[in-house]
Amino acid sequence: VTVSGSSSELPGTQLGAIKVADYADFPAKGRATGGVRSHRFLKGEDCLIMAWAGPTPLKAASPTGKPLLIDVEVGRRDGSGIKMTTAVAAFGGTLRPAAPPDPSATQPAPEE
Repeated sequence: VTVSGSSSELPGTQLGAIKVADYADFPAKGRATGGVRSHRFLKGEDCLIMAWAGPTPLKAASPTGKPLLIDVEVGRRDGSGIKMTTAVAAFGGTLRPAAPPDPSATQPAPEE
Protein backbone atom coordinates (compact mmCIF):
# COMPACT_ATOMS: atom_id res chain seq x y z
CA VAL A 1 0.00 0.00 0.00
CA THR A 2 1.34 3.42 -0.90
CA VAL A 3 -0.23 6.83 -0.27
CA SER A 4 1.08 9.84 -2.20
CA GLY A 5 0.72 13.48 -1.28
CA SER A 6 2.42 16.86 -1.25
CA SER A 7 5.41 17.77 0.90
CA SER A 8 4.08 21.34 1.13
CA GLU A 9 1.02 20.31 3.17
CA LEU A 10 0.93 19.76 6.91
CA PRO A 11 1.36 16.11 7.94
CA GLY A 12 -1.92 14.43 8.82
CA THR A 13 -4.07 17.02 7.03
CA GLN A 14 -3.99 15.65 3.49
CA LEU A 15 -5.98 12.77 2.10
CA GLY A 16 -3.57 11.81 -0.70
CA ALA A 17 -3.99 9.07 -3.29
CA ILE A 18 -3.89 5.41 -2.26
CA LYS A 19 -2.66 2.47 -4.34
CA VAL A 20 -2.56 -1.23 -3.47
CA ALA A 21 -0.21 -3.55 -5.39
CA ASP A 22 0.58 -7.22 -5.04
CA TYR A 23 3.94 -7.76 -3.33
CA ALA A 24 4.81 -10.46 -5.90
CA ASP A 25 4.80 -7.77 -8.65
CA PHE A 26 7.88 -6.09 -7.19
CA PRO A 27 11.24 -7.30 -8.53
CA ALA A 28 13.93 -8.38 -6.08
CA LYS A 29 16.09 -5.42 -7.15
CA GLY A 30 15.91 -2.46 -9.49
CA ARG A 31 18.12 -1.52 -12.42
CA ALA A 32 21.65 -0.68 -11.29
CA THR A 33 21.11 1.78 -8.43
CA GLY A 34 17.84 3.20 -9.78
CA GLY A 35 15.56 1.29 -7.43
CA VAL A 36 12.01 0.25 -8.23
CA ARG A 37 9.13 2.70 -8.69
CA SER A 38 6.17 1.81 -6.51
CA HIS A 39 3.84 4.77 -7.10
CA ARG A 40 3.46 7.23 -10.00
CA PHE A 41 2.72 10.73 -8.74
CA LEU A 42 -0.18 12.76 -10.11
CA LYS A 43 -0.28 16.57 -10.48
CA GLY A 44 0.31 18.21 -7.09
CA GLU A 45 1.96 15.12 -5.57
CA ASP A 46 5.69 14.93 -4.90
CA CYS A 47 6.20 12.40 -2.10
CA LEU A 48 4.95 9.25 -0.43
CA ILE A 49 3.28 10.14 2.84
CA MET A 50 2.69 6.53 3.92
CA ALA A 51 3.58 3.02 2.82
CA TRP A 52 2.92 -0.44 4.22
CA ALA A 53 3.67 -4.03 3.23
CA GLY A 54 2.02 -6.98 4.94
CA PRO A 55 -0.59 -9.73 4.84
CA THR A 56 -4.16 -9.32 3.72
CA PRO A 57 -6.85 -8.49 4.54
CA LEU A 58 -5.74 -4.88 4.83
CA LYS A 59 -6.83 -3.03 7.95
CA ALA A 60 -6.62 0.72 8.55
CA ALA A 61 -7.28 3.24 11.30
CA SER A 62 -8.35 6.88 11.18
CA PRO A 63 -6.41 9.59 13.04
CA THR A 64 -8.90 9.15 15.93
CA GLY A 65 -8.28 5.38 16.04
CA LYS A 66 -11.54 4.26 14.41
CA PRO A 67 -11.28 1.25 12.08
CA LEU A 68 -11.63 2.05 8.38
CA LEU A 69 -12.70 -0.08 5.45
CA ILE A 70 -10.17 0.31 2.63
CA ASP A 71 -11.91 -0.87 -0.53
CA VAL A 72 -9.24 -0.39 -3.20
CA GLU A 73 -8.64 -2.88 -5.98
CA VAL A 74 -5.12 -4.20 -6.51
CA GLY A 75 -3.46 -2.12 -9.22
CA ARG A 76 -0.23 -1.99 -11.16
CA ARG A 77 3.00 -1.88 -9.17
CA ASP A 78 4.05 1.47 -10.69
CA GLY A 79 0.58 2.95 -11.25
CA SER A 80 -0.93 6.06 -9.68
CA GLY A 81 -3.41 5.91 -6.84
CA ILE A 82 -7.01 6.98 -6.40
CA LYS A 83 -7.94 9.96 -4.23
CA MET A 84 -8.80 9.00 -0.67
CA THR A 85 -12.03 10.21 0.91
CA THR A 86 -10.93 9.67 4.52
CA ALA A 87 -7.65 10.36 6.27
CA VAL A 88 -5.72 7.24 7.30
CA ALA A 89 -3.27 7.28 10.22
CA ALA A 90 -2.10 3.66 10.11
CA PHE A 91 -2.29 0.44 8.12
CA GLY A 92 -1.96 -3.11 9.39
CA GLY A 93 -2.80 -6.70 8.58
CA THR A 94 -4.47 -9.64 10.19
CA LEU A 95 -3.25 -10.51 13.64
CA ARG A 96 -2.45 -14.15 14.12
CA PRO A 97 -4.09 -15.74 17.15
CA ALA A 98 -1.78 -16.58 19.99
CA ALA A 99 -0.56 -20.17 20.18
CA PRO A 100 -2.51 -22.27 22.69
CA PRO A 101 -0.75 -22.52 26.04
CA ASP A 102 1.42 -25.56 26.70
CA PRO A 103 -0.57 -27.61 29.27
CA SER A 104 2.60 -29.07 30.77
CA ALA A 105 3.88 -25.58 31.57
CA THR A 106 0.80 -24.68 33.64
CA GLN A 107 0.53 -27.78 35.81
CA PRO A 108 1.83 -27.40 39.36
CA ALA A 109 4.94 -29.36 40.33
CA PRO A 110 4.22 -32.55 42.28
CA GLU A 111 4.54 -32.22 46.04
CA GLU A 112 7.21 -34.20 47.79
